[in-house]
Amino acid sequence: MRIFLHTPSTDCVSGRTGMHLHPFWHIDSFKSNDKATIKFIDRKFSLKDGDAILIPAHVKHNVIVPLGSKVCSVKFEPDQDSEGLTDKPILISGKKHGELLKLLFANDLRNKEIVSHYVSALLLTLKEKSFKKHGTEKQLDSRIQESICFIEANIFEDLSLDLLAANVNMSNSNFSKLFKNETGMSPMKKRRSLIIEKAAEMLECSDYNISEIGNALNFKDPQTFSRFFRKEVGIAPKSYRKRNIGQ
Repeated sequence: MRIFLHTPSTDCVSGRTGMHLHPFWHIDSFKSNDKATIKFIDRKFSLKDGDAILIPAHVKHNVIVPLGSKVCSVKFEPDQDSEGLTDKPILISGKKHGELLKLLFANDLRNKEIVSHYVSALLLTLKEKSFKKHGTEKQLDSRIQESICFIEANIFEDLSLDLLAANVNMSNSNFSKLFKNETGMSPMKKRRSLIIEKAAEMLECSDYNISEIGNALNFKDPQTFSRFFRKEVGIAPKSYRKRNIGQ
């Protein structure tokens, strides 16, 4: 791993940056009495004091920080430690990873080899979490895998069975049969489960309100979204957010 820059703590200007990207990966953590907001093309994260965010190279984002904030940052080029990680930003909870983040951003840390060690440890921890979530999945038929990726990439679009089948050049009936054989569920049920995953992620990692999340995911009104979420998850969106982030 190559460490380009390690900044334990520095003052940052209050306000917002324009949408931009970097040719390197970076982990940023903000120290503030209020939340810092990181916006991406398709999502928005609110970072509490002690949280951090991993942003892969070439991912467009802008940053909104309150007055008096300080930023801790490490910019790096990963090696095999990043293999298996998503190419999307990852919120790093201060509750779960606080001790490792404190070591990484210690004011007296100057040795790049030690910085590299802590970054690797953090990436491996994030990979473990990802593996526990996805590692037991079997290798799917390439057409079904492509369909799932298509749904994930277009999660904010109102996708129909016709469109999903046409995307892999199959008839509706053959596509539905193959999809169920491979995944154990229908294409539209899988889409619903991915919508729930995205809704839960937005409730945990963004400051969009319930109505905005429901609207982004193509529900006709907040009540319909709340009923759908409660039916699938067992608790209302507002209760889910409160339980997971204390808001």
